[in-house]
Amino acid sequence: MALEQSLPANATGSSGHDDIVAQTLADSEFDARLGDLAGGENDYTPAQLREQLGEISEGMTDEELTTEWAKARESATEEDDDAAPGTEAPPIVAPTTAPFKLEGFKLFDAKGAEIKDPTKVSALDLLTGKVQVGYNALSKEQRKSLRDLTRVASLGHYNEKVLVDTRAERAQAMQRAVAAESQVAQFNNERRVWDTALTALVNGNPEPIQRLAVAYQQALAQGGAPASNGREAAPADDSRFDEIGQQFFNENIVPRAQELATQYGANAIEIAQYVLYLCEQEGDFLTPDKIQAILQYEMPAILEGHGYAANGKSVAQPQADGDPRDKTIADLTKRLTALEAGKTNASTERLRGKTRKAPPSGGGSTPGGGETMPADVNTREKMRQYLRGELE
Repeated sequence: MALEQSLPANATGSSGHDDIVAQTLADSEFDARLGDLAGGENDYTPAQLREQLGEISEGMTDEELTTEWAKARESATEEDDDAAPGTEAPPIVAPTTAPFKLEGFKLFDAKGAEIKDPTKVSALDLLTGKVQVGYNALSKEQRKSLRDLTRVASLGHYNEKVLVDTRAERAQAMQRAVAAESQVAQFNNERRVWDTALTALVNGNPEPIQRLAVAYQQALAQGGAPASNGREAAPADDSRFDEIGQQFFNENIVPRAQELATQYGANAIEIAQYVLYLCEQEGDFLTPDKIQAILQYEMPAILEGHGYAANGKSVAQPQADGDPRDKTIADLTKRLTALEAGKTNASTERLRGKTRKAPPSGGGSTPGGGETMPADVNTREKMRQYLRGELE
């Protein structure tokens, strides 16, 4: 018969894992709560400590509570002594918000004074144009409303696209120019050959022209240049293209020209004619997108550049000195005016020097006079004519 023995879960005199964890937590809670009580200024009796600590003090005698309380009070006193005077934690101060500063531009009110505090500007003031934005462009300070700024930004995107397109067209034009130069060089060489052969023929030497004729005939036989079969190519019918162009003009250019004329108070016919002129300047690079760009961007800019006002509002002019050529023309005009005035004065002085009468030397009927003044010289004008010798 087998011997069966039942062993306990834990060794004699030891406790299980759960009991150890529970006891550790209880001790930690006891120390923490007792330390909180010791940090205060009140002193407690064992009975008061049991009341404050509650269940965690059960199983402890008054002597044990008194001993633990003394240790906690001693630890709290040592911590207070270790803290040097004046090293207390600084009070928590709410962070102060630095004044907001604009970077890259300024704000101006309706009177032109700069607004230092942008927080006082409302969105309505910006939208209605009461507040203007100042920024540097072309080495000058520009001031524009928010509406004008959005339009400038739109034009900036358009100009960026124009720059990209222009560079591409420039590269294409350069390729065409190189190809044309090669063809021109080839044509010049062929022309010199033919000139030499024709000159020799005129001088009675048909051999060079005959060699050229043989070479040309061989080139035709090898497929170099197609021989004429006596029939002319049918002329292209351009009426269909004219019809399409007229339709595009009536459906796109005319309505936009009328719209711009109403908006700016200009002549719709002149606007349409200028649009056609701008289209002709594009030449082979003209596309539908460029036509729309001319209608939407370039024509309004051209009208405003000539002083037209949009919707009855004055066109915002940049804060700049204007075209330097205008100042040069004004200076030249001023100088010419001064030169003309000086020339006139010099001519008058010369004329006066020639016509001025010498003072009479005496011997006449009048005292000290050798010439009698006519009786009809009775006004200043006649006196001037008399002194110039214009009176007979």
